Amino acid sequence: MASLTEAENLKDTQQNHLAGISIMQAGLLRGLTRRIVFWVIGQMATRRFRPGFLEDISTIHYARWLRLPKTNKLLFFSNYGGSWESYLEDFITKASGGLTAAWSNTVGFPRTENLFFKGATDGDRFKRWARRQQQPTWFWYSAYPHLTTARIRTNAAIRQGLGTVSTEDEAAAWLGLFGSKVRPATLIETFEVQTLLYGGLSKHPYATCLAIRLTPTPLPQPGPGETASQTVREPFGFADGISQPIIKGTRRWMRRTDTVHAVEPGEFLLGYPDTRGFFPPSPQVPAAMDPGNLLPLAVPTHSLGALQPDFGTSGATAARDLGRNGTFLVIRQLAQYVDVFNDYVNDAAKRYADHPAVPDQLDPELLPEWIGAKMVGRWKDGSSLVRYPHGPATRKQNGKHFWPDNDFLPGAEDPLGERCPLGAHIRRSNPRDSLAPASKDALSIVNRHRILRVGRGFDAVGANDPEEQKPGLLFMCLNADIERQFEFVQQTWAMAWQFHGLENEVDPITGRGGGMGRLTIPSPRGSLNLTGIKDFVRMRGGAYLFMPSRSAVRFLARLGSN
Repeated sequence: MASLTEAENLKDTQQNHLAGISIMQAGLLRGLTRRIVFWVIGQMATRRFRPGFLEDISTIHYARWLRLPKTNKLLFFSNYGGSWESYLEDFITKASGGLTAAWSNTVGFPRTENLFFKGATDGDRFKRWARRQQQPTWFWYSAYPHLTTARIRTNAAIRQGLGTVSTEDEAAAWLGLFGSKVRPATLIETFEVQTLLYGGLSKHPYATCLAIRLTPTPLPQPGPGETASQTVREPFGFADGISQPIIKGTRRWMRRTDTVHAVEPGEFLLGYPDTRGFFPPSPQVPAAMDPGNLLPLAVPTHSLGALQPDFGTSGATAARDLGRNGTFLVIRQLAQYVDVFNDYVNDAAKRYADHPAVPDQLDPELLPEWIGAKMVGRWKDGSSLVRYPHGPATRKQNGKHFWPDNDFLPGAEDPLGERCPLGAHIRRSNPRDSLAPASKDALSIVNRHRILRVGRGFDAVGANDPEEQKPGLLFMCLNADIERQFEFVQQTWAMAWQFHGLENEVDPITGRGGGMGRLTIPSPRGSLNLTGIKDFVRMRGGAYLFMPSRSAVRFLARLGSN
């Protein structure tokens, strides 16, 4: 008799078999429902799922429901790997809808709603029900008793790819089969991605920009333009670069698992799944343009995640993916009229000093900064108005180290905008849960429109532009879809006159109010309406660019030398 440890090892290395018989309930509606459900399951299994997989569940290799002829009994049998408990957990977690649809018409199945909902989601009751239906299996054959099914698939892929691999990325995927696990689709190929994606290089005090055109004939290069340091604060005096999306899989995500700002790599990098599980469109080139096989395949079936590589067809003539590990870059040179901004907040502070919306707890000396904070949504030290409505956090910290707060939910914590106005700059550029307080779905939708800011400040002296007299921001951001991300933020949130139910208001910091701008500041004692907001920011120029991967740069350089 095998010991407990030996039995567990056998259970982990062998395929297992489950058979069960349940009693079907009578009725024409239930009979019709069963037929439809099993037809749909059959279509999904033959047309959508890969052999040996149920959806993306790799531990369930085969499953079938069969009505025993001339009886009211439903036979179910399946093959699976691992323990019985983990097998059912996979079923319950990832395929509960299918289980409920298939068994809701049987006797004793956990309570359902409308035959298709709940049921199998009640995991404990479903497991007890499944136990009662089990039937003993008298014999079972395993061709590879000492191999896991994952290893069997891996060995098959190694044999398949040995004579068919023809490109660099296929070769990398084939070599990866000799490791312990297939590289998942969400794991970023860090060595291929340009460093700018991981931050704005704020630790480097100076930057030099070289404009290089990849053409067969070398062209004269313009002189480098040098910019002054990216300071901690932007020219208006507010701490900058606080709220950023966190790309899953990066070191920043590993250090700070902030679910409010966490997004999938595909929201910023081409070649990876986005929040909805889809891959963003990517530019392609024909195979003939890449004789050195520098670029990955346009349809990289070997890198789609937990599934094993599929080398069934040769990639020698397939299109190449020029965009993988690349992203789109938006650049705007923004001049900031600091004197105009300071004059406005100082004048507004005098004008509204006695307004009932000004809180009694506010230090009168802070009133100009309070006006500016209401326009921005944060105090100059970076602390949010949502958490610190009556003064900067650094005043309460007494000089202690402070890191600006960024985990707040304005919809849940400040639904009426009495702390941070609904039209404030940070609430427009990233509404978070404002449109549906405390809703995870709202956060998910908003995160589909996030941008990754990687810009830096400049002063007039370092701009190398004789017409520029104002300091400002070399705004740069990365996104996988410029229309859905950067342009959406600008048009639908920042510049929309009716954003969030407001009327005739635009972003008070970046909006083009032309002296007619306004901001509603709600309070329990009545709203304060800031009027006459001028244009504090002027765009001097900009561009939409594509930032390629390392392999794509090598490809373009070789293309230009031919």
